Amino acid sequence: MPFGDHLREYREEYLKIKQKEAANRLDVDSTVLSNYELNKREVPLYLLPKIKEIYEIPDELFLRMVLDMPLKSAKPPVVPLTEQAKEIHEKYLDHFVRDHEELIRESNELRELISYVARFDQKKRRILLNAIKQIIDIFPDTEK
Repeated sequence: MPFGDHLREYREEYLKIKQKEAANRLDVDSTVLSNYELNKREVPLYLLPKIKEIYEIPDELFLRMVLDMPLKSAKPPVVPLTEQAKEIHEKYLDHFVRDHEELIRESNELRELISYVARFDQKKRRILLNAIKQIIDIFPDTEK
């Protein structure tokens, strides 16, 4: 299984995040990340440390990914794989919150938006957030 397959598997099964979120975190276009995950493009070497850091991939799993060894056949962890995946996901979310804490503190508008969105049930929240994402997609990203 090529590195891109491992990357996709880790993102989907361990981090449980969408490709767009991962691309934003890695500061690459989502089509570029898609091409990496589909093995249409090789992941550049300079991006590997950033992937390991942003995804918070444990050393043993990252080594297995780079060496093209199955992630799930890694030597049995102390905790079951599902628990390990949950821990990795939680660690990623904690890292994400830490990375964006300053933005939340500095932006009255963002805090207001979060407070507004928090009032809705999960279904309405998903609809609202998808509408906001569609609006964001209308405007080209001028910084990349």
